[in-house]
Amino acid sequence: MKLDEFWERFQKIERETKALDFKVLGFQIWPLLRTKLFYQISTQIGLFDAPHPSPESTQVGKPTELGTAKTIIVPFSRKVSGVDPYSDWLTDYVNNPLVIEHAGDGGLDSFKPGFIEKYEEHVARAMRRISKKDLPDKWRIIIEGFEKEFGVEINTYREYPKWFIRRSIVEALGFRALFRKTKAKKLYIVNAYSHPTVVLGAKLANIRVYEMQHGFISDLHPAYSYPDNKKIQSLPHVFLCWGEHWKQSLSPAKNMLVRVSGANKKFLDYMRKQHPKKDQILFTSQGAIGQKLFAMAENFAVLHSDLKVIFRLHPNENPDDYQSEFPNLEISHKTPDFLDLVSSCEYLAGGFSTTLFEGAALGCKVIVVDVPGIENIQSSIDNGDFVLLKDRNPNSIDRALANAKTISGEKYYSLLRPEALNA
Repeated sequence: MKLDEFWERFQKIERETKALDFKVLGFQIWPLLRTKLFYQISTQIGLFDAPHPSPESTQVGKPTELGTAKTIIVPFSRKVSGVDPYSDWLTDYVNNPLVIEHAGDGGLDSFKPGFIEKYEEHVARAMRRISKKDLPDKWRIIIEGFEKEFGVEINTYREYPKWFIRRSIVEALGFRALFRKTKAKKLYIVNAYSHPTVVLGAKLANIRVYEMQHGFISDLHPAYSYPDNKKIQSLPHVFLCWGEHWKQSLSPAKNMLVRVSGANKKFLDYMRKQHPKKDQILFTSQGAIGQKLFAMAENFAVLHSDLKVIFRLHPNENPDDYQSEFPNLEISHKTPDFLDLVSSCEYLAGGFSTTLFEGAALGCKVIVVDVPGIENIQSSIDNGDFVLLKDRNPNSIDRALANAKTISGEKYYSLLRPEALNA
């Protein structure tokens, strides 16, 4: 089964079971779990492997007084050389923002134990008052619909997820109170779909929420694509993307605007520079298809012993899962800086990672390996920006190397557009 077929069938069951209409105490529940269940089902049917098999641990820290500000910035939890390149440029355009990390002292996670102490019993009582058979029964209909459609047995969240629902509502109420104290009018957040209760809390506090693009998006992405014109509570008011390509790739929810804000300053600096290319090919891994990509990298190493092959892991992947037996195949993880590495390579290969677009914008010749999920970037294959490599046949590999070309990356990464911050 290919991704586009899986996605159509996934949405079909959502419609038939009215999953997006499932609410508890007025809160939409399905969108909070949609991405998790998407991957739980897709891995069971063999479409993907686990997307991020080795998540980084975080330090919760202690709560502190946050102070007040008109604007809050919540950076990405994963840093590049200690900096979040996706949001750091905002400080040049926002006066005295309140920057709040997720982890550490004063981080958003540090307030959650206090939210539980203050709100959990209140929410539990409210849920008991509406505790009727219809909620568990409706949830069962949703889950059974997906199980029957895909021939799987859903493990996590199969039973009515009362604990998850209660805790999500508690966090939303807690963040509402926390953000009200800051007197903020706007909140900018990276990777919002991993922190939906932050978005919910801010919106409940009448704060306008903007998400900064941090990775790959398309109309097949379960966190962002809601093509049936539905309103989704846990999505930001505005999604700020890097270029027109990304804006055109989405099928956003009815209540989410999509605006082009441009690439981050660091990336734009790299785009402006000339980068001498070495005779080497860089494979960029993704947890969901990492082993499939590694097998292709090994083929390149065997067939082209004169070509240096570098296999760059996703930051959350474990290097112990990959062992190179070939002298010209190198495993790379976290260092050197990815933009330095990709800038030095003539060729870049992968599945459907954001890094393919970054490499293209920095002058790499991009080869797309035919793995599950390439439907996400079919438009860039169809228009000739990227070359598709369908199999491991030596002739196919040679043709891909010969036909790959450099392109102009402006449609993927535009100059900064600060006016988008007022959308």
